[in-house]
Amino acid sequence: MPPLDPPPAAPLAQEGWPPVELAPWRAEDLPVGVARDLGRWRFTAEEIVDFGARWDPLPFHVDPDAAAASPFGGLVASGIHTLAALQRLLTEGLHRHTAIIAGRGSGGMRLPHPTRAGAVARASVAIAAIEPYRDDRALALADATFRDEADGALLLEVRLEVVLGRRGRS
Repeated sequence: MPPLDPPPAAPLAQEGWPPVELAPWRAEDLPVGVARDLGRWRFTAEEIVDFGARWDPLPFHVDPDAAAASPFGGLVASGIHTLAALQRLLTEGLHRHTAIIAGRGSGGMRLPHPTRAGAVARASVAIAAIEPYRDDRALALADATFRDEADGALLLEVRLEVVLGRRGRS
């Protein structure tokens, strides 16, 4: 399923971030501590059941009746499903504009509130730090979040580590 707000052909500039016309952005181009809006994702009941059936077939992900009787009181997305949707928005709104070499890892993932069927979640990312990695590369540490637009509840947060090319070196 595509994002609720597909990226426009020419993505809008966001204050503090380099213009897309200067892509690919190198490590030195990324602003530390400035949030970037990545768009929204609608978690439909159908998508939750389809993903759950394939990857995480617990009753509260795949069976509306069982989910209604669960502590959640209804269908909820798998945490991995929520992370996968965030990854899609990260790719569209950030990674495709950078001189990305590889993802190196993630940590501290938290899912403080369930992602319910029908939820519209807004994603954002902020670069927490840029660290030297090798002469031609840097490690970007980024904090990404998904929040329910209806009530602002934090659905997911994760620290990402991404290896990026450095300016004039790759």
